[in-house]
Amino acid sequence: MAAFRWARDTLAQHIQGGLNADQNAGGTVPDRLNNLVNLAYYTIWEGHDWLFKDFRAELDFAAGVDIDPLPADFDKISMKWVQENNRRGRIRFTEDAQFFEGNRDLPNERNGVPYLARIEPATGSTFLWQVRILPPPTTAVNYPYIYVKNAPDLAADTTFPVWPDKFDRGWELLATAQAARMFIRDKSWKALMGMYDEWLQRAIEQQDETMVSSTPVFQDTQGDVAGLPSSGYVRNVNYRLSNGP
Repeated sequence: MAAFRWARDTLAQHIQGGLNADQNAGGTVPDRLNNLVNLAYYTIWEGHDWLFKDFRAELDFAAGVDIDPLPADFDKISMKWVQENNRRGRIRFTEDAQFFEGNRDLPNERNGVPYLARIEPATGSTFLWQVRILPPPTTAVNYPYIYVKNAPDLAADTTFPVWPDKFDRGWELLATAQAARMFIRDKSWKALMGMYDEWLQRAIEQQDETMVSSTPVFQDTQGDVAGLPSSGYVRNVNYRLSNGP
């Protein structure tokens, strides 16, 4: 059986029916309710560094070029993934504009091999991020990286969010709680928000569970394993159940 999915219009209609926010049941959903549903979507997306927000891309610099635009949906970069693919060393990113600009006049024995980069706003009428490197490369280079993606706009009311199906449940809970707070104006929204908070905590705890292991790792905090004759030299050991003491 396929999972049930919410779109913005179906979720707003569902909430309107449950809360009777509009006396004209089945009529047009109020704009304020549509806005709440939309805001709840962005709140969930931005509320945690979910695994489904990580996307792979590449920075590409032609010889003599020191700027490369980032994707339009770029939010932030995962530093641990930035590396050069030509085995000539890694590039270091900095958010310190003064430090970056100060390196322009420093002698560099690795002339022509970029070693420093900074993410900065691009010029133009539409806001975009770009990467500037030092020094400009003498040959074309590229750097694979992982970036965190901004929430894709729900361009149409019938568009499904691009996330795992289970996140639709959190979307429903949060949007319903926010609608109850705005339209009913009693304390009922607090119970709904409590349900959402529980869902959010479970989602955060389980977000890395894309793999299942049957051999959990335990910490020998009491030194029991270290005290065994066969392991007398072991201190603060991590061991797997499958290996035995």
